Amino acid sequence: MIVNKKFDRLKQWGRERMGSEVKTDTSDEFKGLVAEMQLRHEGMDRLNRSAKDYVKSVARRDAGEGKEKLLPVAYFGGTMSSHGEDFEPDSEFGQCLSALGRANERIARMQETYAANATSSWLESVERSLVQMKEYQDARRRLESRRLAFDAAGMKMQKSKREDFRAEEELRSQRAKYEESSEDVYRRMLDIKEAEVDSVMDLGGFLEAELVYYDRCRDVLLQLKREWPAYQARLAARPLLTQSITTAVLFATGDTLAQQAVERKGPAQHELARTLRMAAYGGFIFGPAATTWFSFLQNRVRIPSSPNLEILARVAADQLLFASCNLACFLSSMAVMEGTSPREKLASTYTMALQKNWMLWPVVQFTNFKFVPLEHRVLVVNVISLGWNCYLSFLNSQPSGVHVDNPTYPPDV
Repeated sequence: MIVNKKFDRLKQWGRERMGSEVKTDTSDEFKGLVAEMQLRHEGMDRLNRSAKDYVKSVARRDAGEGKEKLLPVAYFGGTMSSHGEDFEPDSEFGQCLSALGRANERIARMQETYAANATSSWLESVERSLVQMKEYQDARRRLESRRLAFDAAGMKMQKSKREDFRAEEELRSQRAKYEESSEDVYRRMLDIKEAEVDSVMDLGGFLEAELVYYDRCRDVLLQLKREWPAYQARLAARPLLTQSITTAVLFATGDTLAQQAVERKGPAQHELARTLRMAAYGGFIFGPAATTWFSFLQNRVRIPSSPNLEILARVAADQLLFASCNLACFLSSMAVMEGTSPREKLASTYTMALQKNWMLWPVVQFTNFKFVPLEHRVLVVNVISLGWNCYLSFLNSQPSGVHVDNPTYPPDV
C-alpha cells in the first residue's frame, strides 16, 4: 500500500514535469511569503558564514614563537613590553615601549571578551534563525510530498469509471493532510517574520558589544597618551619649560582656528604675525604664570578639615584674582605688541569678556582642582581653552574702541 502511494506520487510528479497535469495552486500571499523565505534563507546563510569568519578572525590565536599561540595584538604587546625591559630603567624609549606594550596586552584581553560577546549575541542569533529556517524547509518538503499525494488521489478519483468509496476516502484523507501541512508552513513563515523582533534585539546587543569594545580600547589608548612616559619625564624634569611650550602651541592653535574657522580668511590671507603674537603670550607670559599660580594655590590655599571648602577657596581666588588680572594682561600685551592703546582695548572688551568667563569657568576649575593632578592642571585649562583662545584672538583683532556686546566663547584666563 505504501509502495503504491509513493509510486502514485512519483507518477504525478512526472506528469507535472511533462506539463500534462495541473498541480494544486496556492494563494498569491502564500507564494509571496515563499519567495520571501527563499531570499531570507540565502541572506541568512551568507550572514552566518561571514559572521563565523569575522568572529574567527577576532578570536584567532595564531601568533607567537612558542607552542602556545596568542592573539596577534597580545603577541605584539608582549614583544614590546619584553623589549622595553631590555633598556635602562630611566630610558624614555624603553619606558614608552613597555607602556604601549602593556596597553596592547590590555586590548588583547578586551578583544577576547568582545569575541565571546559577539558569539553570544549575534552569531548565536544567526544560527537560531538558520535552525528555524531549516525546520520551515522540512515543513515545505512535507507539504510538497502531501500535495503530490493529494493531486495523485484526485487524478485517480477522476479516472475512476464508477463510484469508488476507497478512492473518495483516500482523497479526503490526502486533502486533510495537505491542508494541515499548508497551514503548518504558513504558520512557520509568519513565525519567521515575527522573529525579526528578537533578531533586532540580538543585533542591538552585538552593536552594544562592539561599541563597548572600541570605547574601552580608545580609553586605554587615551589614558596611555595622558600618561605617556616621554611627556611625563619632560614634565617632571622641566615643568615650567614643558608647560610653556605646550601653552604656546595651544594659543597658536586657538588663533589659527579664529582666523580660518571663524573669520574664514583662507591660508593665503592668514596673518602669521598675529599667530606668533598669541604664541608668544601663551609661551612667555601665560604658561609660566599659570604654572606658578597653580603651584601657589596647591601649597598655600589649604583647608585640611574641609576638602570641598578648600577647592571652593581655590576657585574663588583663581577667578577673582588670576583670571581677571590675566585677561587684563592679555589685552594690554596684545595692544602693546600691535602698537595700539591698551586703555582703549580694555575699555572696549574687558568687562563683557570677564562676565562671560564667570558664567562657565568656575565649574570647570572646580572640577580641575578636585580631580586633576597639579602637574596636569595647566594642560587641562589649555585644552579646554582652545575655544576661548580662538575667541580671544578674534576679540583682540577687533579695532580698539569697538565694543563687543555678545562674545561667543567664554574666557577663562
